[in-house]
Amino acid sequence: MHEIYPNSPLIEVVFEIRFNPNFRIKTQLDQFYEQISAEYNSILFPNMEVGQIIGNERYRFEKKDHSAGILIALDRIAYYCRDYQGHKVFISEALKILDLFHSTFRIAKLTRLGWRYINLIPFIREDGSIPLERFFTLKLTLPSEIDGKLNNLNTIFILDIKGGQITTKIEPIMNEDSKEAIVLDFDYSKIDGLDFSNISGEISNAHKQTRQLFELLITPEYRSYLRGEGV
Repeated sequence: MHEIYPNSPLIEVVFEIRFNPNFRIKTQLDQFYEQISAEYNSILFPNMEVGQIIGNERYRFEKKDHSAGILIALDRIAYYCRDYQGHKVFISEALKILDLFHSTFRIAKLTRLGWRYINLIPFIREDGSIPLERFFTLKLTLPSEIDGKLNNLNTIFILDIKGGQITTKIEPIMNEDSKEAIVLDFDYSKIDGLDFSNISGEISNAHKQTRQLFELLITPEYRSYLRGEGV
């Protein structure tokens, strides 16, 4: 059982499925919206994004407080949450939305399934360096002859795991308060053997794999902070 950290660094969690483009999404979008509008009644009108196919606008329906929302297009649907209350609550809501989606549009064949954890970890430089070792078990080893400080970092690595992949990005940024923070972004994906009949098992596995990697990457010191046991 995965514990819920009081000091969780999560800023957004996303679950997404993709499929071959289907124009039924546009012709029956009003039927889907009627079923979700009681909760997701803030409509964000689509803007074209770089690389997006013309005609494949991405509609967003969010809660009034913008704590969660649904993105839908001709080739995908995603549920995202910015006020994460644990995987059980998140998965339950995602499955409810997917059930409504499936009953409305009757799309059976899936081409991709994704789960994304986006974390923002504030930090203070130590002697001018980014203190990675305080947060991560991942080691950056340089030749001993190099006498320098870690001023910046942009790391991406992709792990092939059973049934899928996890792309992990680690990068320092300036947050909205003009303070430094590390973005820790996990993007789980699976493209083979997908079917709506086992969507519950697939989403649970996506969460399990991604959470396990997070736990393996963070240090005991940082985990203690997440639990509220230290500063």
